[in-house]
Amino acid sequence: MQPDPSEIQLTFREDITQPEQQEAAKRSVSALISRSMERFARARAAEAELAKVTDALDSPLRRLIGGDKEATGALDSLHSRYLIDTDATDGLYQNQLLPADAPATDFRTIIINRPPIINRPPYHFSWSWHDQNGHAPHNQILINNTGEVGLDARSGSVDGGVSGFVAAHAGFGLVLRTDRTVTASGWSILDSGRFSYNMATVGIGSNVTSEGGVEVTALENGRLIGSAGFRWWRRRISAGESASDREGPYTVGLPGDEAKELRFTMQPGREYTFNAGIWVFSDRSPGIEAAAVQSLAQGTVTKIWINR
Repeated sequence: MQPDPSEIQLTFREDITQPEQQEAAKRSVSALISRSMERFARARAAEAELAKVTDALDSPLRRLIGGDKEATGALDSLHSRYLIDTDATDGLYQNQLLPADAPATDFRTIIINRPPIINRPPYHFSWSWHDQNGHAPHNQILINNTGEVGLDARSGSVDGGVSGFVAAHAGFGLVLRTDRTVTASGWSILDSGRFSYNMATVGIGSNVTSEGGVEVTALENGRLIGSAGFRWWRRRISAGESASDREGPYTVGLPGDEAKELRFTMQPGREYTFNAGIWVFSDRSPGIEAAAVQSLAQGTVTKIWINR
């Protein structure tokens, strides 16, 4: 499935005006969307097959409940309530402190034998999108001037919860060039990084899933040539269970502890982009009764290094 351009939020820094720079960024983000949606579609297809079996097992119970006025009244009452108290959970907040020890790096050509280029906000462009087969996140923060990025996904019986899944991504990018063949490397820092999830299920056949992570990618003329990152958390619970957790704030390295940097080859005469961002996922199956989940990730991308 090709990404719908209307679903992509792409904003450029005011000095990124050359058409080839902007086109490189657009192709970059479109490639990331296509890759993610294809990968997610495969996972959803496998889950759909399992859901067919589960629905077949639940259908006799649904018929019994439908024939009992007291049971159907209790079910209607349950569906009108929130299973998660969002007043007691974390939400996204703005105005995180940003170290102001250096200005933003101008657009430039990477030349071999130069020291690392340390890029700070505002970056060349910011981007965000969500899987069009699902729903948009409940809340989002994406501020290029400070590097703040945050996503809050909610599904099910929670304030702002949608009746399906949310798969949302957001982050920042750089447009790069070189005047000679080089082996480049890139990495980033997410300061004050934090995540939280909250979930609950009631009744037979219900389940919820919460996930989130970070990723850096390198693309050449809109073609993915390197990616690295890690899943920050994943939790799934079934009927009659509840769970919550939070970590941070602390400094998170992108791509992560196992890969200190992302290496890729650059050739002259081509456009390159390097992206750093976060993603969150929430989904629920209410089964016969109800389920709810909130997935939240946030931090400030304070630096993106590019080394030759």
